[in-house]
Amino acid sequence: MDLALLAIKLIVLLPLCSIGPGLLIVSRLRWSPIEKLAGAFAGSFIAIYLASFLLFNLNAGTWAYWTTSAIFAVMFVRAWPTAKLLLRHRTCRTALLVLALILAWDLLHLAMVRRYGGGGWAVDWREHYERTQYFLHQFPADYLFVGMYALPARPPLLNLLAAFFCKQVGLSFESYSLTLMFFNAWAVLPCCLLVHLLAPRRWKLMFVLAALFMLNPSIMENATLTVTKAMTAGLVVLGVCFYLRRRMVAAALTLAAGMLTHYSAVPFAAAVGLHYLWTILRGRRPLRQACLATVAGAALLGTWFVWSVCVFGSRVTFFSNTTAAGVAAASPKSNIQRILYNLFATIVPHPFHHIADNQFNSLGSWSEVGDYYFTMTQQTLPMMAGLIGGVVALGLAVRLLWSGPSAPMAINRRSPGVARGFWAFYIPFTFVLGVAVNPDWNGFGVGHVTLQSLAMMALALLAARWTALSPITRRLVVLGAAVDYGLGVYLLFDRESRVYATQRIQGGQVLITPDETLGRHGIGEYIAKLISGYVFWADHWIALIPCLQIVSLAGAVCAVWFLLGAGKEKSNCNRGI
Repeated sequence: MDLALLAIKLIVLLPLCSIGPGLLIVSRLRWSPIEKLAGAFAGSFIAIYLASFLLFNLNAGTWAYWTTSAIFAVMFVRAWPTAKLLLRHRTCRTALLVLALILAWDLLHLAMVRRYGGGGWAVDWREHYERTQYFLHQFPADYLFVGMYALPARPPLLNLLAAFFCKQVGLSFESYSLTLMFFNAWAVLPCCLLVHLLAPRRWKLMFVLAALFMLNPSIMENATLTVTKAMTAGLVVLGVCFYLRRRMVAAALTLAAGMLTHYSAVPFAAAVGLHYLWTILRGRRPLRQACLATVAGAALLGTWFVWSVCVFGSRVTFFSNTTAAGVAAASPKSNIQRILYNLFATIVPHPFHHIADNQFNSLGSWSEVGDYYFTMTQQTLPMMAGLIGGVVALGLAVRLLWSGPSAPMAINRRSPGVARGFWAFYIPFTFVLGVAVNPDWNGFGVGHVTLQSLAMMALALLAARWTALSPITRRLVVLGAAVDYGLGVYLLFDRESRVYATQRIQGGQVLITPDETLGRHGIGEYIAKLISGYVFWADHWIALIPCLQIVSLAGAVCAVWFLLGAGKEKSNCNRGI
């Protein structure tokens, strides 16, 4: 298919279907404009998931998918008056502009990727592509993805969303990777909502959030890698915002959607549910509202679990996941030791402890430095939020929680003490449980598995408090962000833009020459790409990649310059905090 035509189809279909159904739903709700904007996207994601799952079970033809998209377009037209009202609101326009900026930035870097490779990461990107193929009826029911995992080992929401669009534009790795990039980049929008709630009337701080996102290695990797955790983190952030604004049904549906995207959302949904139960027992929440929220969330989750039990059985449905299998296989003593080990490694960056890791015994080349830095910024929680920014965000959280119920952490103005108590429970509970559910021992931590939403919340808090930071603190954060970009973004995408030398030998086989400057682990992923015949976007314009790298450098310089100047003016609402 012509690449320009493919891009045009996706540029039209993705935003139209991803906001139309939900916009019609939220148009009648008494929410703030930016809540309606974020809720419209989440509601649309759920609508696309339900439609795609139904069409998959009916084995419907392409015409049915196009018909569904037409229905979504009609819903957008019906909700156009609401869309115009949102566009007239400055906060919504700013949030949409931030989303567009992040989408363009992520697309720029996706256009450089000719192979995936960073640290020891592998396989997951291929697994999710195969799962999308499954929902287009290209594999048998008992197919093992990447030769290891049954279908119920991972939840299906984002794979079904990708299948919905790829059915209409054609399944290729180009269309698939662009679709996943859109949904993963969307996670910045819930973070904009969180910034708005933490710093009301300070809409310009959303651009600070955008700059921090642009320079952050964890954000950039998970936006361009074809996996599901970034979108999951965005849904978790949105669900928490809805909960603190007392949108209980919306919170339940959003968190359920997060669990259907990746099971890493389960600890965060559990934290919200336990806190909600505590407030009900204390008589602070009406029971009727709790029943509605519970039924709504359970009904959405039931669409997947009931179907999976009917098709695969309860054992495969609930125990094929790596967490359930790994924890069940170990002894209680071993599980406790693993949890303590991973808690320490996840909070303390690797250079500050002596947990051995044989893959980084020496750092004799830029490739080894890049892999080492990549692993820390993806798996160690403070560095997931930035080399310096993570530490500053942790200090801000402690200070704001300690400073009293009037602090901006108390999002719900009607009951600020409850909101402050929520954060005091939510942060440590989700950190411990998020680490505990990982069955592996890892000397660099396991933050990449479940804790990405905490890292996103840390960046949102940092952006919301940006003008309250001292000048020296802001400069240190910007310096750390510049280092993050250089070692964690630019170096990574420069290596991913290069491939290993190949030559054909007798019998048509391809011999690949190892190249340590490209990383020790990337060769396996490149071989998998060649064997599978995948074509990446960057494969179409190899000669233009140096120009794209220059644009990336220029954009990073602009982001750094903006951050340095963004904190010069302090507002009255930020003074003294």
